[in-house]
Amino acid sequence: MAKRSKNKKKGKLGYIILFIIIVIIAIVCIGINKNWFGNHKEHNNEPESLPQEIISKLQQNSTLNSNLLNPEELNNEIFSKLGNISQDEVYATRIHYKLKSLDNGTIDLYYEINNSKLLKININILEKKIESVEEYKDDALLEREKIVNNLSENVQDDFESKKDKLDSENKSVNVIITNTEIVINTSFDS
Repeated sequence: MAKRSKNKKKGKLGYIILFIIIVIIAIVCIGINKNWFGNHKEHNNEPESLPQEIISKLQQNSTLNSNLLNPEELNNEIFSKLGNISQDEVYATRIHYKLKSLDNGTIDLYYEINNSKLLKININILEKKIESVEEYKDDALLEREKIVNNLSENVQDDFESKKDKLDSENKSVNVIITNTEIVINTSFDS
């Protein structure tokens, strides 16, 4: 009789140990999925946090020194502010100049991040300053290619060709640059 009781205690102890091991494995699996044990430095390079990293860098360093009417120079200066972020990860898909004169107006730059998110950077030309940086939603812009071909566009000449149409204070010359086209028109400001 004593042997049978001893085997039952060993059996119960085995089940208890097995249950504890299963609970520990479950906690570890959940912790890995929730990144409880992860390296926080690696976490900052994940696609979800990259827009926030870019926004932070541009807001901290918002003064611009380049020729803002030169899209290539402007794009290069924006990238110099981003540090070690690759131009394969982040690139311009659209640049929209809204000019009242050559030194007065705004520029909206749209940057795609890892083929999944967009950032809109608004620049005040008169103050040569980044006014705002925000995530932006537009599926059509996400499908656009990186601007390569039209970065050398002469925005000053584009403005000069349409400035005679600025017959009121509420009008601007728009120069919209993408990789495949350049649109130049005038519009009423809202």
